[in-house]
Amino acid sequence: MPHLRELLADRYTRAGLATRPEQILVTSGAQAALTLLLDHLHTDRRAPIVVESPTYPGALAVLRRRRARLIPVPVTAADGWDTGRLAVGGSRLAYLVPDFHNPTGAHGRAGPRRRRPASADRDRRRDHARPGPADPAR
Repeated sequence: MPHLRELLADRYTRAGLATRPEQILVTSGAQAALTLLLDHLHTDRRAPIVVESPTYPGALAVLRRRRARLIPVPVTAADGWDTGRLAVGGSRLAYLVPDFHNPTGAHGRAGPRRRRPASADRDRRRDHARPGPADPAR
């Protein structure tokens, strides 16, 4: 597992996001990863979470088990995410699938994708995106 973490950290670093192996957490799947992230980051259960709509049903199941208040943001194949609506309702967390969104097939556009981490830092939201199979960093 340490070698895999090194390879993943190197991939992120080559893509422009300096990453150390100890910053990588490898899990058995998306729901396990989301559960761990929520346990660590969603400590104020009153805080809403932005979710894309439609989205992965497994993620919704994890979020609903926590009784999280969800704020849906529409995703369309033509327009992708309405980036103006991502910072609504005092949310500090957002669940987004930036590549090959299912079922729309949308991809996050380069401009908003680059601005997302900066706005997350500025607004004190957490951004834990991972490159997908089609990510140019690959």
